[in-house]
Parts: sequence; C-alpha cells; structure tokens
Amino acid sequence: MRKVYIRILDNEWNVYRRYTEFRELHTHLRTQFAQVDTFNFPPKKAIWNKTARPGKFRRHAARRDPAGGRAGSTAG
Repeated sequence: MRKVYIRILDNEWNVYRRYTEFRELHTHLRTQFAQVDTFNFPPKKAIWNKTARPGKFRRHAARRDPAGGRAGSTAG
C-alpha cells in the first residue's frame, strides 16, 4: 500500500492505493492530458527500496523481545 499526499489550496487528502493502481491512473491520465506525459512515474523497485520491508521490523522486534511481547511469557 502506498500513500500519496495531495494538497490543492486549502484542501488536503491522503490517498492510499496499491502501486499498480497509481500506475494505471498515471497511464490513463497520460492518454487524457499531454502535460502528464512529462512526469516520469517511478518504478516500483525505486519506491520499495526507500522503505524498510515489514519483515525487517518483525525480525528486529523479535531480537529485542524473544518472548514476542506476550504478557506472562517467560524465556527459558
């Protein structure tokens, strides 16, 4: 899931969609508006590399708390 922040004058929106949905919208808008064709849509890999992968957070949390953060758990 990706987030795009949009601001037009005093109006603001956060739009959450999958990368492919943003890509499809960009492709559609290119056919409707010539000026959109001047914007380069970033490849999925470029966006993914700028954010940490969810599994990395889980592994890091597991190293800090081997019990998994469950109340009443004991290690050993």
